[in-house]
Amino acid sequence: MNVVILGGFLGSGKTTFLLRLARYLTENSDSSSEYKVVVLENEVGDISIDDGFLSSSGFQTRNLFSGCACCTLAGELGATVRDIDSTYSPDWLVVEASGVAYPEKMKQIIETIVSGQVRTIVLTDAFRWKRLLRGLQMVIPMQLEGADIVLVNKADKVSAEGLEEVMESLRSLCDGCPILPMSAKDDVPEEFWEELLSRIDL
Repeated sequence: MNVVILGGFLGSGKTTFLLRLARYLTENSDSSSEYKVVVLENEVGDISIDDGFLSSSGFQTRNLFSGCACCTLAGELGATVRDIDSTYSPDWLVVEASGVAYPEKMKQIIETIVSGQVRTIVLTDAFRWKRLLRGLQMVIPMQLEGADIVLVNKADKVSAEGLEEVMESLRSLCDGCPILPMSAKDDVPEEFWEELLSRIDL
């Protein structure tokens, strides 16, 4: 079971991107596994906002509630990943982290459990980047820490100059990890998925 941890702040477009990624992985799988992709959500609060949306799109979902999987629910995260691996044995587990989670800490937990690859993708919001950076100066570097790739979503909502400013800002924070602009609301070309997966060695 390979694992992709998807991080990013609320409103960055994680769920839209997750659906597109899960669909691509499912459609391009040549395995005979019954469950190609299982989605695990880590929501802050008692209600899953996206569960019905994901389930109605044809993906098996499991949920973690009432905290951040990388800290207060660390034990539950490990137990849930083990349960998913033994119960469904999917080709891929896609973990949608809450907007306040630190994906690198989640990766460290999951790597002790699964034998497959574990990669982190962090989505940023080009349109709101400067505002987020001002308000979350201490949190953003920790969320970007250890990312295997950073995607600059909503690139279509800013000018070319504005996008380059965001990219330059991220380069100063990401310690050399790949950064790719994109727009999850549009049909994402197959070439993008191929580049993404090759960049994170999956």
